[in-house]
Amino acid sequence: MAIVAVVWLGLDRNAAAMCAGEGVCLDLFLNTEAWLADLLWGLAAAALVLFSWEAVRRLLPLARQMELELERLVGTLQPDEAIALALLSGFAEELLFRGAVQGSLGLPLATLAFALLHTGPGKALKLWTLYAGVVGLLLALLMEWRGNLLAPVVAHVAINAFGLTRLALRGSGEPLHQAAFSDRGSSAKVGGEGEDDSENRESSEDEGRSW
Repeated sequence: MAIVAVVWLGLDRNAAAMCAGEGVCLDLFLNTEAWLADLLWGLAAAALVLFSWEAVRRLLPLARQMELELERLVGTLQPDEAIALALLSGFAEELLFRGAVQGSLGLPLATLAFALLHTGPGKALKLWTLYAGVVGLLLALLMEWRGNLLAPVVAHVAINAFGLTRLALRGSGEPLHQAAFSDRGSSAKVGGEGEDDSENRESSEDEGRSW
């Protein structure tokens, strides 16, 4: 995806207006005089999205179903792999959609294309498309306001890192609450076997004393 973005920017050298026809330049990625503000705004946008989504998933069963569907699609994923995937996907998608497509085709089409990239069969994954559209609009507005990719990249990476790490910690294919029930069941079984063994030993000792 990053390669597509670089080729796009090379072909349409006016897509990134801040690069003055050079295609790709440092100013596309950050403003050296305001990078700290851009970083903080990116983190603030990520926090807004994550807190809002937490409220939605508590109120809407379909949102929790969406997470289960995404967990199934992601499969087995270690936390460090989740962080690496978040870094790669966040940077590459922002470079393409906010860096190249938005500059060439405008904010609405870039946001729509971003939303349609995140889709799948069923109502739960259609909610994912809607969620991606809302987040994509926020990232696009950040790009328009701040004038470079740092804020949207930071926000995107943070959102993906939190979501993917949570999916990774839930385990591969088994929801967290089921794993908890399974663990409690196993503990109860072990404890029950221990009590049975203790009772058998006491019974044997009593028989020995009676003889």
